Amino acid sequence: MLTKPRPQTRHLVDIHFGQHVKNLTDLIKSRALVLYFQPFSSIKLERMATAFGWTVQQVEEQVVSLIQAGEIRGRVDSQNKVGVNAQYQHTT
Repeated sequence: MLTKPRPQTRHLVDIHFGQHVKNLTDLIKSRALVLYFQPFSSIKLERMATAFGWTVQQVEEQVVSLIQAGEIRGRVDSQNKVGVNAQYQHTT
């Protein structure tokens, strides 16, 4: 019995779309992280890791990368493994 190929597999073998799958997947993941991060003043990276099915280290690397790229305004507290949204920080 033949099984239906996974959608990602089909996309990878498509002659027009295949070369763009990795880049598009990365863009979608990045956008999802940005949207997930936005409503929180701070969020534990462990919570994000659970939501995305990644390790805390993977989430931290991705969030730091997005901060450096200017996609997320905030910082990562590496010691406490918490992302802090600059949008909610008040200066005195």
